[in-house]
Amino acid sequence: MVSQPVGGTNPAHQSESYPTPPRWEPSPSLLGGGIPSFRRSAWFLAATVGMFVVGWALLVALFQPVRLIAQAPRPQVAVEATSALCQLFGAFVLVLFPQGETRRRLRWVAAGLATMGIGGLVIGNLWPMWIQTIDPNASMYASLVVWGTSAILLAVGLLPRRAPTLSARAVVAVIGGFGASSAIVLGNYERLPTLTTVRSLEAAATANEMPMTGLTAWHWSLAAVPMTLTVAAAAAALYRGHGEAWQSWLVAALVLLAGSQLHDALWPSANSTVLTSAGLLRLAFGALVAVGGILELRGLADERASLLAAARKHAEGLAEVAALKKDFTAMVAHEIDQPIAAVRAWTDVLAEGELRPELQSRAISTIRAETHRLQTLAADVKAIATVDRDDFTVRPRPVPAAELVAASTAHNRNLPGCHPFLANALAEADVLADPERIGQVLRNLLNNAGKFSPNGSPIEVRAVQSGAVVRIEVVDHGPGIAPGDEDQIFEKYVQGRYKGNGGTTGVGLGLYLSRRIVQAHGSELVVKSTPGGGATFWFDLQVAGSPTDPPISAGRVPGPTGLVSDDVALSNSV
Repeated sequence: MVSQPVGGTNPAHQSESYPTPPRWEPSPSLLGGGIPSFRRSAWFLAATVGMFVVGWALLVALFQPVRLIAQAPRPQVAVEATSALCQLFGAFVLVLFPQGETRRRLRWVAAGLATMGIGGLVIGNLWPMWIQTIDPNASMYASLVVWGTSAILLAVGLLPRRAPTLSARAVVAVIGGFGASSAIVLGNYERLPTLTTVRSLEAAATANEMPMTGLTAWHWSLAAVPMTLTVAAAAAALYRGHGEAWQSWLVAALVLLAGSQLHDALWPSANSTVLTSAGLLRLAFGALVAVGGILELRGLADERASLLAAARKHAEGLAEVAALKKDFTAMVAHEIDQPIAAVRAWTDVLAEGELRPELQSRAISTIRAETHRLQTLAADVKAIATVDRDDFTVRPRPVPAAELVAASTAHNRNLPGCHPFLANALAEADVLADPERIGQVLRNLLNNAGKFSPNGSPIEVRAVQSGAVVRIEVVDHGPGIAPGDEDQIFEKYVQGRYKGNGGTTGVGLGLYLSRRIVQAHGSELVVKSTPGGGATFWFDLQVAGSPTDPPISAGRVPGPTGLVSDDVALSNSV
């Protein structure tokens, strides 16, 4: 005995469940394409920026007319302040990233940008306001501390395969270490190795020499440290990434940062009033960080808008389910009320004493019919609670088609009304079917035929073989299906516009349940109707052992989100 999951071969017919709001994740790469195409584009961008920066450094070293070394106090202050503010803005944006590996990496990048931003504001703008004349060695050491600290933070976040978590304790340690190292270096720079013999950068700017005269080996050695770490961090950001949008602008920005450090090594501005090419590259770095931050904020806004739309749709779905439950309760109460009233009335009649035989027979027949109606309603509700479960399965096995038709004959005496019943099993083959579930389908179809057909009209069940399938049909001679209702009648809690005999309808579960069971057998329940000329419901079952017999395996397929399956207690109470 094997099992086949619901909708195993007809996933398109499974009902759609109400969505749950997704977790926010980083927006995909703005460059488009997959990871390989992203890396090619990012490599091209990084290589282009890198060649531009290095080429510019060679030009300014070799050709005096293209050198940018000038005393410009106001522009230099504006460049340093703007670059620092852009870096702080980028750090703030990167802190907003979601949980996960990306957030761990970008938290360290944010710390590096914040260090550069705060350091640039302090030593590039506030410090010169306090001290009129600053020794170039002190200023150069201060710049090295800022760049070195930020480069270490960038490397810690981008170089490891799995970035460590930037905890509150780590933040305190970074702040304390940065402050302590800055105080030690600035308080003892005269005892440290000399970086330059120049005493006035402004005076040296008039000589317009490249590289600047008086730079020592200690300067070149120490300047190479943050530059090397920054280049390594840029390469790691390109290699470690998975095509996120932040990589494209961050890699290019880090290349610009490394280029500004290269230009500063050739002619240190050292937070003086001298404007150099290094200052312009730092401004370009800050501007690119700001643009990247704006792009990330836009992506964040788009993702949050999608999240809000999904949450709104989810809320609407919950409201719809609540309305369905309310309507369902009213329908069930209505369907139960009539049979109970009839049973109570005839029970009171029987309790009055002896009755004429024909009246007694009528009372017993009515009570039996109404109790059967209640049993059918309870069975449908319980069946829906089962069929909508995630683990609902059918267990097809070879069964004679004639046996399925014969089983429906036994149900004939319980049909509503009085109808001649015809059972024609023209197929002698065995079919793959779950007899209990297919029996439910036939009983539902026969109940509908009896309910909607006028008394005295025949109802027919037939099985006809055509090749590797056997078609089972239920034919009635009622009013048929109203135009436009052919698909809707198979939905849960939906009823056709035509009323049954005596105005009876139902709760709209039988056909939905039947279609789900038939779909679990790899087939489809179909109706063909002519208004006023009756309706024919039919479905196909595979002949057992046929060459086209599809493989059937046990499994589970998530069923639709259902009203009754969400509250199985309701079926038990019914």
